[in-house]
Amino acid sequence: MKALFVNGSPRKGWNTHRMLESARMSDAIIIGAPVYYGYASAQCRAFLERLMFAAGTYLVDGDGKAVRKFTRVIPTAMIYTMNCPESLAEKVHYPVLLGINVEYLRDIFGYSEMLCAYDTYQFSDYSRYAMNLFREEDKAKWRDEHFPEDVRKAYELGKRLIEKAKFQQEG
Repeated sequence: MKALFVNGSPRKGWNTHRMLESARMSDAIIIGAPVYYGYASAQCRAFLERLMFAAGTYLVDGDGKAVRKFTRVIPTAMIYTMNCPESLAEKVHYPVLLGINVEYLRDIFGYSEMLCAYDTYQFSDYSRYAMNLFREEDKAKWRDEHFPEDVRKAYELGKRLIEKAKFQQEG
C-alpha cells in the first residue's frame, strides 16, 4: 500500500503534522491543513487546486453528476486543525466552507472524509500575541485533555481509508 500525505501547514511538528503522522499508510490521499480565517492554509489551497485540476474533468453525465477520470475509487480525506472551538465552528460556517474541499475530492476521486480538530493549541509562546479571546492555560488544558483523542481519530481515519483501498484492490 502507498500513501500520499500532504501537510499544508507552514509549521512542522505541530497539530496538523502530528495528526497526519497518526493516519498511517494506504493507497489514499490524506491532506492536512491548519485553518486560518475560515479556510485551509494558502499552501494547502495551492496544492488542492493543482491536484484537483490535474485529476478532475469538466464532464457530467445525463443526470448532471461529475464524470471521473479514474475507474477505481481512491479514498481521500481532509484533516483540519483550528484554533476555533467546536461550539463556534457552525456559527462561522466552517462545516460548509471546509466541506467544499471534501465534496470536490469525493467527486474527483470517488470517496472523501473530513476530520476536524477544534480549539487547538496555537502558539509556542502566547505572550508574543495580542489577545484576550482566550487564555493560554485554558488552551493548554484543552490540548492535554482533547488532542490525544483527535490524534486517535486520525489513526482510525487512516485505518478506514486503508480498508477502503484494500476493498478497491480486491473488488
